[in-house]
Amino acid sequence: MKILLATGNIGKLIEMENVFKGANLHNVEILTLKDLEEVEEPVEDGNTFLANAYIKAMYYYDKFKIPTISDDTGLLVEALDNAPGVLSARYGSVNGEHTDPKKNNERILQELSNESNRYAKFVTAMYYYDGTNLISSIGELEGEIVKEPRGTKSFGYSSIFEVPKYKMTLAEIDDELRYAINHRGNAARLLIGQLKDYIIKK
Repeated sequence: MKILLATGNIGKLIEMENVFKGANLHNVEILTLKDLEEVEEPVEDGNTFLANAYIKAMYYYDKFKIPTISDDTGLLVEALDNAPGVLSARYGSVNGEHTDPKKNNERILQELSNESNRYAKFVTAMYYYDGTNLISSIGELEGEIVKEPRGTKSFGYSSIFEVPKYKMTLAEIDDELRYAINHRGNAARLLIGQLKDYIIKK
């Protein structure tokens, strides 16, 4: 069975492949947008992570007619009134477009420079759509924003997000443990848990 993971991000692909392996689903071939013809990206104008994940799932299924898993992920920082939220991928941008994660990190650190409350959480919303079945899940990971980036083992805001239990940022934690605890993995496991019987039957 082929499933389209609606991203070109290799990090997300690796995480999802690990979740499928952990669920003992070895008959699934995961494609990404890089495996298919290039199309325009959908307009992600939802007010929530779930809304944006829904937009992407419906859009890419309509384009390729392949069962599709989409996600929308963001960082909520309590002291910033839960910003950057759905704007996480473009928080450091001057024109509203997706931008270099380094600039996103720099803006967060600057805005928290005099703030003692460093609590934050990652949220991932996922949707699966195959033309008939529509299934969603949400995964979260709580932590704190550090004062300087640390680590190079992951992407996005991972280098400024510390998991208190391990006293390390997500970008310092080895892949296997990070996949086991992070927000995207949590959302993926919930989603695939709902899909497992259906996928096996296919």
